[in-house]
Amino acid sequence: MKSKNLLILIVVLAILAYFGLKEEKTQEGAVAISDPTPFSTLDLNSITKVKLIQGDDSLVVAKSDGLWRVATGELDFPVDFSKFKTFLRSIAETKLVERKTNSANHDSKFGLDADSKPVKAELYSGEKVVVNLNLGDVRKGKSQGGGQFGYSYAPDIGHYIKVGNDEGVFMAKEKIDAELRPASWMQNAIAKADKDDITKIDFVYPYKAFSLEKKVEIEKTTDPSATPKEITSWLASGDQPEGYALDSEKMSQLLDQLDEIRVSEPVKSSQAEAFKEGQFYGVKVSRGEESLYDIKIQQVGENWYVYQTDKPQEVYQISSYNVENVFGKSDDLFALAKTEVLSDLAELSYKSDKLDLSFKLEADKWSFAGKAPQPELKEDALNKVKDALKELKLMDFHPNYKGEQSGPELIVSDKNGKKVSIQKVGEVPLSDGIVLKIQGKSGVFSLSQSDFDTLFPPQSDLLALETGWKSEEDLTLLSFKDFELSKKDDKWAFKDGSAVKKDAVTSWVSALEALCASKYLASGKDFVVKTTAKVKGKEGDALKLEFSDANKGLAYARLPQFGGVFEVKWDLVKALFNGKEHFSEKNENVESAPK
Repeated sequence: MKSKNLLILIVVLAILAYFGLKEEKTQEGAVAISDPTPFSTLDLNSITKVKLIQGDDSLVVAKSDGLWRVATGELDFPVDFSKFKTFLRSIAETKLVERKTNSANHDSKFGLDADSKPVKAELYSGEKVVVNLNLGDVRKGKSQGGGQFGYSYAPDIGHYIKVGNDEGVFMAKEKIDAELRPASWMQNAIAKADKDDITKIDFVYPYKAFSLEKKVEIEKTTDPSATPKEITSWLASGDQPEGYALDSEKMSQLLDQLDEIRVSEPVKSSQAEAFKEGQFYGVKVSRGEESLYDIKIQQVGENWYVYQTDKPQEVYQISSYNVENVFGKSDDLFALAKTEVLSDLAELSYKSDKLDLSFKLEADKWSFAGKAPQPELKEDALNKVKDALKELKLMDFHPNYKGEQSGPELIVSDKNGKKVSIQKVGEVPLSDGIVLKIQGKSGVFSLSQSDFDTLFPPQSDLLALETGWKSEEDLTLLSFKDFELSKKDDKWAFKDGSAVKKDAVTSWVSALEALCASKYLASGKDFVVKTTAKVKGKEGDALKLEFSDANKGLAYARLPQFGGVFEVKWDLVKALFNGKEHFSEKNENVESAPK
């Protein structure tokens, strides 16, 4: 069918639909609305339950002991009464401005047919249904027609309704919000306290606990006519880092975060039981001996959950941002971020079970302190480590940390020979913190992942670990364990004179250039040579490669010009040592090394 005929058909159908609706509305005086305010006499105080149904989903809000709660299946939590009252009033004040149909023949156009899944709202007084509404959503139904090309912009859900047993469709003046999403009915803040009332805060972390207590003193004055002023300060007790005093100026910001604990959505009771085992963060806010609120927060997977200790059945999801606002303040409160490890750095060393790298700093120039010859240094990364050590941005203090993980160690020395060790001992969930043991400091501290990566950068950031061969033109000899290739008059051949496959050496050089080590193992312990290659260039320079067996996708390589052993990817090693057939012109079916 041509596009012109299709457009004519659409216009005709739109006209027929319009007159079909118009005819239905004008039959038997249907335009008149007998009662435009059908619920104006509704006694809202008599309502005891509201049920919302949409397809297979439902939500029940019921009054219990004078309080309104969502009580649907495994959900049970108090509603925000201001939101609930707004919903009830929107029904009581509903005004019908037009009858759109007189029957169910056109329900699909108003989102009121079964396929559109309208929201059914039932209001109960005791066991009796006093309000029965169906709320349409035309965005799920068919277009109404009208407007350019037969389309119109339809009102939102709640504007088109069915009232009681009347099969006709009405248009209401205002939208009726009947949201089935539980979070839309809950209180956004589950714990509140006026910060001026707070006199004590008890914090519990997985690896520490401390308290902050307000102290109010009267300023001493020698002027009898002056009005005495109150001086407020905060004192800390419990687990706190040695040598760090509480910064009272940071307390105001913390109190702002504690005046209310905001949540995201309620959690089903069947899931809630898992949140009450294992490690948790807790905060109790008090006024004198009176507890204003006492909450516990836990992490499960990537999500955080919170509940009040006196209401353990009401569990809510909380954003990690809100968790960090409350529990990520130790660095501010105790000025941990001002920690200086060493002011006059002279040497730093990285150590692990296979790693031993040392660097010296003299006259702002770094040198490699390992075995010579050595790879080229990347001084920018070393200077970043130096700067980070001047003011270590510690996140938190964990005096009772029980982790047993042993990670890499950084040992720093100053010009007087003083040494300080910094070693990774584990991780904490909040803010993806890396736990560090710092020599000379009691307990352990956490550092953000990004700041940890600055202190412990990848070796590829510290050392230039490329082989140094840039093109095939530099090479004159490739000597392997079982065969040898040499170049004469710019042509490659085996010792027996047989030809070398075209581009085979080029592929090998490409693989050699890609052979960038990920780790430098200066000691080379337990290294067993399995495969070797020797390379000669035009100037007589030689590159000797020695490889051990692969281990978990990695291999160990000794590059004598670097004076140590490297950890490299095994697939790159295979590209270098895949046998004579890789180079032989007689076997063209063998895949060349990756470029």
